[in-house]
Amino acid sequence: MRLFLFLTMIAISVTTRAQSPLTYDSIDFKKIRINGLYFGSKKAELEKRFGTPQKVVTTEATKGTDLYSDYYYGKSTLRVSPAGVFNGFKLTEDNFVMGYGLKLIKPGASIKEFALNFPASFKAYAKDTGGKFKLKIRPGNSFIVFKTKNGIVTEIETWEETL
Repeated sequence: MRLFLFLTMIAISVTTRAQSPLTYDSIDFKKIRINGLYFGSKKAELEKRFGTPQKVVTTEATKGTDLYSDYYYGKSTLRVSPAGVFNGFKLTEDNFVMGYGLKLIKPGASIKEFALNFPASFKAYAKDTGGKFKLKIRPGNSFIVFKTKNGIVTEIETWEETL
């Protein structure tokens, strides 16, 4: 009986550890930039830096909420909030560079050097079978997700987590 209880406790402990959520490094919203343009910049600054987009798609975030706009530059998009503020992106081409402090990364680059600066996210990435490296954006529930294939970044995107 004692052996059964002991083995059950071990099984519960191992299961709990296996199901514990992954931890990610967090980065400050105000230090994120694309080609030198900081998050939180006004729409006019975005258009000045990148020019007129090839197309603009306006969408509701959720049914009945304010509209946001995706500005298309080639296959990449830069998102503008209803308040006219740059607050998201999906980068698929190497002419777009995401910067955070002195760290720079773009599609086509190796995730390894960038990832080494973010050990918790790199550890989670090693366990992610989908090849996604994530950085939590603070404050809030958003992430920057780096999609990879064979350690090479194929796409960088902001992603809102729903609680």
